[in-house]
Amino acid sequence: MELSGLVENAFAAGRAAWPGVRLDKAAFAERVAALALEPENLIARASDLYLATACLARDKGAVLAFEQSFLAPVPRLLTRVALSAHEEDELRQQLRIRLLVGPSPRLAEYRATGPLGGWVRVCALRLALDLKLGSNVRRGDSDALDALMVAGPGNEVLIDTEDHRAAFQAALRNALTTLTAREKTLLRLHFLDGMNIDALGVVFRVHRATVARWLVAIRTQVLDHVRQTLSFDLGASPSEAQSLVRLLRSDVQLSIRRILEDGDPATRAPKTTE
Repeated sequence: MELSGLVENAFAAGRAAWPGVRLDKAAFAERVAALALEPENLIARASDLYLATACLARDKGAVLAFEQSFLAPVPRLLTRVALSAHEEDELRQQLRIRLLVGPSPRLAEYRATGPLGGWVRVCALRLALDLKLGSNVRRGDSDALDALMVAGPGNEVLIDTEDHRAAFQAALRNALTTLTAREKTLLRLHFLDGMNIDALGVVFRVHRATVARWLVAIRTQVLDHVRQTLSFDLGASPSEAQSLVRLLRSDVQLSIRRILEDGDPATRAPKTTE
């Protein structure tokens, strides 16, 4: 089926799912085009995208439906973060402001690559941790990155070319697909949400030392997989493959963020309903 037909069907599905919501078909089609959606995402997330687009268009029925269906249940869905009644009210209010209000509402960042409810819950989890931990949640902390990617000693070789860079990024992408759902969620919360080991311990209800052990295990698995892949694809020796990882270390953080945020569905952690 052509894209125009898919858009037509998705619009009809959204209108059926949210009968009290009004949205112009042209606005929906424009949103689909702006997001450059894959057909499978358009089909699977038609009703979510319809509601999000209507909210961005300031339709009152859409905003009401969004608040009732996605904002109201948020506190009871965040079982890992104990909130007081006051904190629950504050969370809902802040979430409403961030997602729906202002010239650049965060809901515009929803790209229909996963369930809208899961996406909202990830946003809520970030806010809830800010409420509980305050300044203890340090954004941009590099400890977990260092623990994940520091390579051991090996012979340095000059193999930092564009071809090798592309091979490294492909190997890293493939390595991330081998991780478990929990491991992917751990990486997403660190690299995309900027949580440090202490904050991750609160999320997973474990000691920070346990989080550190998880990161070490991830590091071992990812690096072993990358080295093996590079050795096979490039014909590099183990020391050369390890040296390539070291030489490209400056690319690692950006590469992981891009892979987790924009990669195919296999590389994305499940939303913590991301």
